[in-house]
Amino acid sequence: MAVTMSMENELNTQPIIDMAINVGKKVFIPRVSKKDLLWFDYSKNRLSKSNFGILEPNQEVNFAHNLNEIDLMIVPGVAFTPDNYRVGYGAGFFDRVLSEYSKDTISLVLPPQLIDNFSRKQWDMPVKNMLT
Repeated sequence: MAVTMSMENELNTQPIIDMAINVGKKVFIPRVSKKDLLWFDYSKNRLSKSNFGILEPNQEVNFAHNLNEIDLMIVPGVAFTPDNYRVGYGAGFFDRVLSEYSKDTISLVLPPQLIDNFSRKQWDMPVKNMLT
């Protein structure tokens, strides 16, 4: 399972991470590398804040996993439409990942994050499922 460490305005992902680990799931979290996301094993002791203010694996962690190793991805976003499109934070990291990733995706959406529509660009990618 892949998940980001939540930011203040997002649903807290730490309980999801803890539960997944408790039931024996492998948890991967991303680190930004230029214009891509690299996926690393989760370790609470090896996290630091990125330039975006998100906790991610420390720079000394040097093992990245392939997207094919991930069976479920929890995708963050700022806003979501009823047809599962999302607005992210503007850098396009998850749109690029979603264009290559074919397995299950879900976004955890708080009611204020639901919007009727937004002006989609050709690179905007939907998630397969939303949990509100």
